[in-house]
Amino acid sequence: ITHDIGQAKRIADDIIFLNKGEILEYTETNLFFQTPQTKETAAYLDGNIILWEIESGKWLDLRVLY
Repeated sequence: ITHDIGQAKRIADDIIFLNKGEILEYTETNLFFQTPQTKETAAYLDGNIILWEIESGKWLDLRVLY
C-alpha cells in the first residue's frame, strides 16, 4: 500500500485505485497509467485533488478554488 504514485509505478505489478473506500480500478500498472478507465482516476493522474461536494453532487477541481 502506498500513496507515492512514483513508487507504485516503479514497483507494482497491479494497481488498485480507491476513492472514498470504493474500488474504482483494479488493473495492471502499465494500463492504469496509460489508459485510466474512470474520470476520477484520470483526474488523480493529472494532479487534481478529487473532492466530492455533497451539496451539489459534483466533483470539484480544487485547482480553481485556490
